[in-house]
Amino acid sequence: MINAYSYRAGLIAAAISVAHTLVSYIVGIDLFTNLWIPSVIAIGIIVYLIISLKKVRTILGGYMSFTEGLANFFIMSLVYVVISQLFYFLIVNVIDPEFGIAVNDVIIEKAIGMMENFGAPESEIEKALVDMEAEFESKSTFIGVITSMGKILAFFLVVGAIVSAVLKRKNEGNIETID
Repeated sequence: MINAYSYRAGLIAAAISVAHTLVSYIVGIDLFTNLWIPSVIAIGIIVYLIISLKKVRTILGGYMSFTEGLANFFIMSLVYVVISQLFYFLIVNVIDPEFGIAVNDVIIEKAIGMMENFGAPESEIEKALVDMEAEFESKSTFIGVITSMGKILAFFLVVGAIVSAVLKRKNEGNIETID
């Protein structure tokens, strides 16, 4: 049984992600390509979804099966991923494609700089450059976005399975709960 709170939690997580993307876009490319802030936000969103699943269990009377937990966590993740990824796609591919190209260029420059700092051979750097350009090109298509969403959702499915296994609680006394 999917609880309405799961949709709300997914929308809140998506709103946080969309706000970050919008602020980063407005502030500029340096904030948009900063790795630390999105990493902290992603961890925060995962923690928020875990806390939200615990709240769903409370709403369900303190009991939740593994399947209920996984289904609710997946719905939260689905809402979050679809909205945030589509908004990102719109910003970098529809609203301002030049910005999307500039973002890719900065990411490539940073990656090459790191590889050079670690002493990577020129052939490895060239190969990485070709791979990154191909990846960015594939992600700029709608099919690429769908594929990316699938990978992200697979990750969230694994997290959801672990969290659901930890949070599941059976009603051992067969006591009927009142909603």
